Amino acid sequence: MMVENQNGAATRDALLALADRVQAADRSDNRLDVEVDVALFVPGAYATIRANAAGTKIICTRPDGLERTYWAFDYTRNAENRGMAANSLRARAAMMGEG
Repeated sequence: MMVENQNGAATRDALLALADRVQAADRSDNRLDVEVDVALFVPGAYATIRANAAGTKIICTRPDGLERTYWAFDYTRNAENRGMAANSLRARAAMMGEG
């Protein structure tokens, strides 16, 4: 399940489910890393973010429409990274409240 995010529009339940999947991962998983990058995206230099068609890279779009493709951060590389990513996803979900 890919978490949708155009300007931070992921649902609370989707964030919590993704946090659980990240916490449960036992090895590095690039597609999961992409999902986390998309879910934690905050607009700034880039207006939107999405996964590429294969789900293996992120595509960031600037306000002027220029797109850049990047590898996602290694959120699942080790237990420490997985824990920090899961905590960040849960914190984002908590900020959304109960609905």
